[in-house]
Amino acid sequence: MSISLDTRITSDEIALQIIADYAPKTEVTEKGVRISAACPRCGGSGRGPWFQDGGICYSCHGADTRDSEFFLSVRKFAQRVKQQQRAIQKRQQDREARHQAKIESQRNWCEQNGHGRITFAELDEKRAAERAVAEDCPTGRVQVSGEVIKTEVRSSRFGTQYKMTVKTDGGWIAWGSIPSDLQLIEETIEHPAGEHGDAWTETRQRSLERGERVTFTATISPSETDSKFGFFKRPASAVVG
Repeated sequence: MSISLDTRITSDEIALQIIADYAPKTEVTEKGVRISAACPRCGGSGRGPWFQDGGICYSCHGADTRDSEFFLSVRKFAQRVKQQQRAIQKRQQDREARHQAKIESQRNWCEQNGHGRITFAELDEKRAAERAVAEDCPTGRVQVSGEVIKTEVRSSRFGTQYKMTVKTDGGWIAWGSIPSDLQLIEETIEHPAGEHGDAWTETRQRSLERGERVTFTATISPSETDSKFGFFKRPASAVVG
């Protein structure tokens, strides 16, 4: 484009340049810009493919407006073109803003869930690459070491169950019950002496958290549909770290 939409229309030359840049198919005559006044509903024929009332157009009431037209001065038409183009630009800017907000939301979610500040598409690529080099899930009683990527609480007719998903050092994923040793983790916190008191020790209990490393021994059963995923049961000798 050779002229900005911010340019004020102070002459016919500027108006014609705007029309040439943004509406090049416009018909400009000595009278001004030719504008069709044909009925937009029926195209000017006065009738349409509907059958009620003999197919008469409800908008123009059957009038033949195919040759109807009027003229606008080039300045008025150029102003109309500016308004239309600004509306188009506004819609494009709004779409881009919504897209950027969506991408930012994805990055925030991935960062909060320990995947880094990446988008969902990048997360899918990362997971696919990790899966390609992951080992197949073993079978039997084995030692499992890896990172907790999810914890959950499930309620059933057998009571409340605490589950975890672990991404093992071999790359395969294991799901099962949180070992009883890890359902409540006891921590000792040393508080140094301050201006208003002596040093003291606090002992507290907490639950297992996502992102922690765990090691335990369990019986592994690979999934029938995914060689990189397995279920574990009867976990024992569990430690954090």
